[in-house]
Amino acid sequence: MRELQTSTLSNQNIASDLLVATYTADADRALMVDIVVDQVAGNGDYTAYIMKQKAGAGSWHKTAVFTLAAASGVTSIWFPSIILAVLNTDVIRVYIKGLAGDNTTPDITTSICELTYLRPTTAGRTLDVSAAGGAEIDATLVADAVWDELLAGHVVAGSAGVALSGSVPLTAAQITAAVVAVLTQLGVTVEGVDKTVVRGDTWSVAITDLGALPEGCDIWVTVKTSPEQVDTAAILKIQKTIGLEVFNGAAAGTPGNASIAITDAVDGDILVTVKPAETLNAPIGVFYYDVQVKLADGTITTPANASGRWFINPDVTREV
Repeated sequence: MRELQTSTLSNQNIASDLLVATYTADADRALMVDIVVDQVAGNGDYTAYIMKQKAGAGSWHKTAVFTLAAASGVTSIWFPSIILAVLNTDVIRVYIKGLAGDNTTPDITTSICELTYLRPTTAGRTLDVSAAGGAEIDATLVADAVWDELLAGHVVAGSAGVALSGSVPLTAAQITAAVVAVLTQLGVTVEGVDKTVVRGDTWSVAITDLGALPEGCDIWVTVKTSPEQVDTAAILKIQKTIGLEVFNGAAAGTPGNASIAITDAVDGDILVTVKPAETLNAPIGVFYYDVQVKLADGTITTPANASGRWFINPDVTREV
């Protein structure tokens, strides 16, 4: 909790209702009002209440009246409040009322406080809270903030910001180093067999040692932005018996523009080919791929070394 405003009044007459504080909200807030009164007569009931005006105009709305019984000899009292929800530009007024003898000496200090609970600074965003009560980090927002900082605040020659902004095309080695460095910092072990292609080229990618590929089997090679992405949104999906199924998130118009050929059925070597008519429009970046094999009896397997990262590097010459 933090204090937003404090007002102090000395030697006041609270024998009748006295306005002791006014606050105009400059944002949506959850408030509590703390009222401390000294030099009261005591031996009677003291009351406090709050009025709120929506958006600083129109009717005033009154809260319930808080009553505090001060015994004989009590000269200092304190009113804590309930939580008050106010929106930007709402106005609140705080009133107290004492006894007939409280007409010259009471001193009043009124503090307007805000509950500083954990909340997003941007309206409409949320925080996920775990079962243990901890706030979970929104990975998407963190990633956006990191990229924004790199691209906006680190753009001197040779910096990551310049490279990532597209002024200097990234190579597979640079992308690999950056991704592996981040994953290593996060404690993630990077495994798999990486493949690198260039946008606009004929892709001819050998994938080897998949294990025996008997007659009648079918094979799929799929490349995605993330493993959780649906197949219909894949960067690339090829089926051996059909050809190209999906490219860059769209159903393929020409299945013959890509193929999977078995080059060694015993060891399990295949050659994946994609024609430039498709790769010309390939996105640049780091993606994920795997190979799945379906045997004639319906068994589906993903060979141990048949997955990894799929790097698509930019081409400089765009028209050939």
